[in-house]
Amino acid sequence: MANMANSKVCVVTGVTSGIGKGAAIGLARQGCHVLMVSRTQERGQLALDEIKSLVPGAQLELLCADLASQRAIAQLAESLKANHSRIDAVVNCAGTFSYARTETIDGIETNFAVNYLSAFLL
Repeated sequence: MANMANSKVCVVTGVTSGIGKGAAIGLARQGCHVLMVSRTQERGQLALDEIKSLVPGAQLELLCADLASQRAIAQLAESLKANHSRIDAVVNCAGTFSYARTETIDGIETNFAVNYLSAFLL
């Protein structure tokens, strides 16, 4: 496993299930420092613990942000800039789906805000 100074630093959203969790596992296995973005602390911690059990010595960091909130995304970006001298990759896997039209706190249709806009804002 590469040491942290030489590791690629990768942000992965949607790490609690599916492709996001798979991407985080794959990057951890390659020795990357994975910055795991989860909407909730509880689900994020479960994913982090699972990945650590699969990849002993994995370099993981959990960050929580609701990607349906532009303010939360901006706060996440500021935290990333403040705590990391570089980001080598961002893997946007977070997503949502609802048949019913709902809007975010910012007044944007939720599916569009999370699945599309959040990646650009981040």
